[in-house]
Amino acid sequence: MGQESCQYCGVDLDEVPPGEEVGYLYGVECARCPPATRRSLVLAREVRVAFLDCPGCGARLEPAEQHPDVLVVKEMTYERCGGCGERCGVARVRKLKDISGGTM
Repeated sequence: MGQESCQYCGVDLDEVPPGEEVGYLYGVECARCPPATRRSLVLAREVRVAFLDCPGCGARLEPAEQHPDVLVVKEMTYERCGGCGERCGVARVRKLKDISGGTM
């Protein structure tokens, strides 16, 4: 843990240890979006998903973890403050897929 107190409520994280919560990040660059509006997106999800809908053009990207437009999939373990319940840090990151060449 990198901080001593919660940035939101100020509780001492040594006295009130945070809990943990797992979530997933998907790094997407949708090839179906028009070139003028195409951009890299990071989509957060509470669970691993079978498909993603591009927020730019609505294209369905499936299967999510094998689709060529989904460049990065990461399992994130967040620290959740025992005082206020907000996410107050990242405990671990596990790469499940990374074909971004270091861009995401």
